[in-house]
Amino acid sequence: MSADHPAPLDVTIRPAGAADRAQIAALKPSQADVSIERRLRETRSGESVYLVAIDGDRVVGHVFLRLYGNPSDPNAPVIEDLYIHAGFRGRGIGTALLVRCEAIAREGGYPAIQLSVGVQNEGAQRLYTRFGYVATGRPVYIGGVYEGMPERVMDLKKTFAVNDRKGPSSND
Repeated sequence: MSADHPAPLDVTIRPAGAADRAQIAALKPSQADVSIERRLRETRSGESVYLVAIDGDRVVGHVFLRLYGNPSDPNAPVIEDLYIHAGFRGRGIGTALLVRCEAIAREGGYPAIQLSVGVQNEGAQRLYTRFGYVATGRPVYIGGVYEGMPERVMDLKKTFAVNDRKGPSSND
């Protein structure tokens, strides 16, 4: 992490690798091996960034950032599956992963970043609101299955100021 956003406690944020596969699966048992493998493959190809939060030698959190956006906004990367082990929540790890994703998007010159959050996940909604994410106006929809149940989600987006972006699309 940068000097102004240090990793919390003794947690290290780094790119996920094949050696992390089993710990990522154990962190979130509902995470299909196929999904983990797809994410690692997209990371190797440069389409995405997969980050893990490590405490000692244990994966305690992860986030996947798709750089190619989605059909409604292909120019804004999508944060997928920001997840922290229950025993490590509330310690700034989610914030550290979110800050890293935003930095990657800014450095890539992207105009915005987007995500979906469960309508019942009030803690995550507070975090995202605190960081300037706003509802896109898309109606709530079923975004997948979480802990065996269909999850109702809403889309949020954060637009970066032009002078806050770096990379090929900025005027620097």
